[in-house]
Amino acid sequence: RVHAAKAGLLSALEGDVLEIGPGAGASLGYFRQGVRWIGVEPNRFSHAYLAETAKRCGIEARILSGVAENLPVPDASMNAVVSSLVLCSVQDPAAALAEIRRFTPDALVVSFHGSDGQFEA
Repeated sequence: RVHAAKAGLLSALEGDVLEIGPGAGASLGYFRQGVRWIGVEPNRFSHAYLAETAKRCGIEARILSGVAENLPVPDASMNAVVSSLVLCSVQDPAAALAEIRRFTPDALVVSFHGSDGQFEA
């Protein structure tokens, strides 16, 4: 169920897409080529792996260090934001959601969370 939901939602995204906490890059294969993807990942050791995975998927990628509560992107700069299994583990979920609203005021927000496979769009 989650695979089908991710495929349907993420493959439709266009433009500038920010993914919060992409980890090992499990979502990269769902995005269409031509998306300008920015991954904000606090674990610097995964950055090189993410870059290689994005390249294999044909995704233009930029990987930044950061956390969900203080994202290093300008106001109103993204067309969409994606988080998978992230919002349930951040220090301050309300601050993370405020950050998302700051740079995606009119954009689509896709959040996959919890082991129960729930998702919101």
